[in-house]
This record gives sequence, C-alpha cells and structure tokens, in this order.
Amino acid sequence: MRAVTLAQVPGSPEVTEVAVSRPEAGEVLVKVTASSVNGFDLGTAAGYLQGMMEHRFPLIPGKDFAGTVEAVGEGVEGFAAGDAVFGVDAKAYLGTGSMAQYVAVSTAVGIAHRPDRVSVRDAGALGLAGTAPSLTVSPCSARWRAGRC
Repeated sequence: MRAVTLAQVPGSPEVTEVAVSRPEAGEVLVKVTASSVNGFDLGTAAGYLQGMMEHRFPLIPGKDFAGTVEAVGEGVEGFAAGDAVFGVDAKAYLGTGSMAQYVAVSTAVGIAHRPDRVSVRDAGALGLAGTAPSLTVSPCSARWRAGRC
C-alpha cells in the first residue's frame, strides 16, 4: 500500500510502498479515506517524541482517520466489513499510523461508527483535535490533570 513514511526521526516524510497490516485479534483494518496532520505528527517527524514512545521504522505517522472497515480480526464485535468509521490510532507505539491507504486499529478504544451527518473529511480530522477541547471542559478534566481521573 502507499503510505507516508519516515525512515528516521528527525526526518522528512516520503510517500513509499509498505505492506498492508493485517488486523490482529480485537482489531479492524480500515481503508482510510481521510486523515489529518496534527502537531503530534509534526513533533514525531521532528524527533520530539524519541525516548517517550517506541518508534518502529519505517514509521507511518498519523493518528486521526476516517474510512471503511475492510476486515475484522478475531473476536471483534460491533464492527463489520463495510462499516463507515472514524477515530484515533491509539497504539502505544509509533509506526503504523493513519497516513496510509489502510490502518489496523483496536476496537477497544479510539474508533466509532461515523454518523451519516458527519462528512468523511470532517471525521478524518476529529480525533486528536476533537478530543482535546472535550478533555479541557469535561467535569473530569481538572481531576484528570491532577492524576485523579
């Protein structure tokens, strides 16, 4: 598949060919229609996250995505091939992000069915940018910042 990749960090992104991920147990494979670039992605390319998260190269950046479920892994419930979805790649490492034709993501966190009234383009930008303000104003936000939520 075609993907934006980083061969090293700091580094410059390039479009390359990489193998398509297979969904593991509890994951779905999403055919990505829209993704976005966030400060997190720019920080990754600049090397600011070295030592904070594991990096797997070639590293595909990207957290936010919207698209269609292409395949489901073992044990997945609530999602099926053809479902319109959006979300955030919430893996604990960097390397298999959403700036690619396909992304495998866990169904336990960071993925939801895309409402019909939300465009694919808008859904592809909602993940990180959409959750940041909600964390700021939610009743839990002050407790979360204090480590109690």
